[in-house]
Amino acid sequence: MLVVASAGAKALGNERLFGPASSHVILALDELSKSLLFISVASGLEIPKHFQREMGEKHDLRHSKVLGLVLSKTVRNMVSNVIAKALRSRMSLDRYFRRKQN
Repeated sequence: MLVVASAGAKALGNERLFGPASSHVILALDELSKSLLFISVASGLEIPKHFQREMGEKHDLRHSKVLGLVLSKTVRNMVSNVIAKALRSRMSLDRYFRRKQN
């Protein structure tokens, strides 16, 4: 994750984007990872104490977990959109062929 964060920081630097919005993105990711941890623990998910402690102390661990979550959600949404589109197309074809048969 450090490589990804470094690449992101370098890309922002190359574009001279040093404004507060860049730091707010990083802070938002940090807060998101901590809130997900707290929600998980509060909802009864068994998370080892050492992992909870590391999530609280290590930025790179928090960022990599959030990146993994965001990527998995993105892929899941893409797949569900493709499936929904295929189902809509299938239903349209079924209706078309039923009309042709009558």
